[in-house]
Amino acid sequence: MRAIAESQAALNRLKETNEACDRWQKVLEKVTPRHPEMVTLLLLRAKIDRRQGDFVSESLHLLEAIQRESVLPQPSQSKIGDMKCLLAAAYRLQDKNRLAMNAIEEAMAFFKGKLKPTDPQRLSARLERGRIALAWGKIDTARSDFEAVLKSWRKIAGDNHRVLLGPLRGLLALAKQSKTKSKISELEKWVKRIETQK
Repeated sequence: MRAIAESQAALNRLKETNEACDRWQKVLEKVTPRHPEMVTLLLLRAKIDRRQGDFVSESLHLLEAIQRESVLPQPSQSKIGDMKCLLAAAYRLQDKNRLAMNAIEEAMAFFKGKLKPTDPQRLSARLERGRIALAWGKIDTARSDFEAVLKSWRKIAGDNHRVLLGPLRGLLALAKQSKTKSKISELEKWVKRIETQK
């Protein structure tokens, strides 16, 4: 069932994916309602919700997945951190900035002490915090996060890797807010150069 659901999702057949998830869930519940694979199923449902623009359902599925992972005999702290990042983004897309900030701060707390500051998971979380701060009007926090992520990614990947697009677009949005024409032009050229390279 899992393979069918995941293959349908990969083909972007969302109706068929939902149907496969329903069958998969019934099988898991017959085995045990606390089956650890339920977390994987809920994450797939959340992914479908995101593709459909249903961020409320996405956040509900993520909350249940986090709760289920947390009560497993050996919960993965890294996985919980990743799910908290996804939850933060889902809240941001609902304009629930306080909830989004709480979720991303919790995610970053899971990663701190376990991962290096330059670990991709920590950088992704900091990028998401920058996006939340930008949406919430906390400009200094947003700028600090975008600049820190950009600096780290440049050291790892160079000046022309697609991974730079996230923080560059964040900085571009800030430059447009402050109407700094020279900075807007510089960032737009940089983004375009990365987007158009082969």
